[in-house]
Amino acid sequence: MTHASTTNPPVGRRIRQYVLHLHTWVGRAVAFYFVFLFLTGTLAIFGSEIESVFSPQMRGFTTYEPADFGAILDNARHSFPDSRPITISRPPSPWIAAPIKMRGPDGDFMLWANPANGELQGTTSVLGFKELMRRLHVSLMVDRKLFLAAVTSLSLLLCWQILSGLYSHRKFWREYTRLPKIRGGSRSNWGGLHRWLGVWCLPVVVVSALTGVFYFAEAIGFNPALPRSQNPIERAEILPSNFDGDALNDALRIARSELSGLDVAEIYLPKSPTEGLAIRGDLTANLVRPRANTVTIDLGNSTVLGVYKGEDLSLQRRLTEAADPLHFGTWGGQVTRFIWFLGGTFALFVALSGLKVAAWRIAGADRTSRIYDVWRSVLLPIKILIVAAFSIAAGAILFQFF
Repeated sequence: MTHASTTNPPVGRRIRQYVLHLHTWVGRAVAFYFVFLFLTGTLAIFGSEIESVFSPQMRGFTTYEPADFGAILDNARHSFPDSRPITISRPPSPWIAAPIKMRGPDGDFMLWANPANGELQGTTSVLGFKELMRRLHVSLMVDRKLFLAAVTSLSLLLCWQILSGLYSHRKFWREYTRLPKIRGGSRSNWGGLHRWLGVWCLPVVVVSALTGVFYFAEAIGFNPALPRSQNPIERAEILPSNFDGDALNDALRIARSELSGLDVAEIYLPKSPTEGLAIRGDLTANLVRPRANTVTIDLGNSTVLGVYKGEDLSLQRRLTEAADPLHFGTWGGQVTRFIWFLGGTFALFVALSGLKVAAWRIAGADRTSRIYDVWRSVLLPIKILIVAAFSIAAGAILFQFF
């Protein structure tokens, strides 16, 4: 007489099943947030171009020309004598005009100009489509340090989802050589689509998750400071009465003499009589924001108050400065912007297909898949993770004071 013997699965398989179970549980808790996150972040990549479809005053030209910042300043101050410019920037892409942020009696607004000759094309709200998507993506429109830290802390969960998904999906690289089955709408087909999309958007999502961790660190205070400039001599006015386009172009020449080859991207005009004129742009350092290369000038006597470039920054600061170009895909120009847009779109459907798979799992023998089944199951995980996110953020911020 023989007795049937049962054997436990190998340890590796049991660990993989546990990781997959936790991956599914966390995914159900954050899927709705990730859908929102990937949607707003992806739309923000080409936010200016999307907004220009409905705002023709924003439209630029098909060829890039260096901006005539002096002409832009003169036209802006002449056309809006009761307002003053806050920032003047070069066009963000060849299809968008040069943006000028203005501060008027009734609040801030955006002014758009032809970069070649400074001719004004019209105004829009500061909270345009791109800015709206960016603020929703970063902090859900809540301008509070604690809330920003809580939202960015979820990038840690995105890192976990990436690692756990790769670990539980053996030989995931095979997805690059085969197409998913999408006919029939079965649970296995939706699972295959989820894995296939996840692998194809993997490079973009990994970079986005890691830079999100840097944003979290920045939000809780681990943010090395940029080099400080000297304070200018206090003026009677915020902008001297004789500060016009010619004076601005003179300041630009001084900045380019201090940083040879500087491609000016942003001009930050003073907001008070004790601030200088900050000229920022691109130079020789890779993967940095324009603010990594800055020349600050005293408007009263044209004295240089401070100069620094990307290579002068510490390693920690360089990593911080690299976050934006990597996160939004601007580091390689229009090609990487398109790749990031495509990767973000794939990531959006990874989250949606994950919800569909969760609905199949919950439906069980009923063989139905409804989104309210998922919502019913995620309430407790969502509550737990919201409390955890705010607790982590609050603890990290308080840690800075001890």
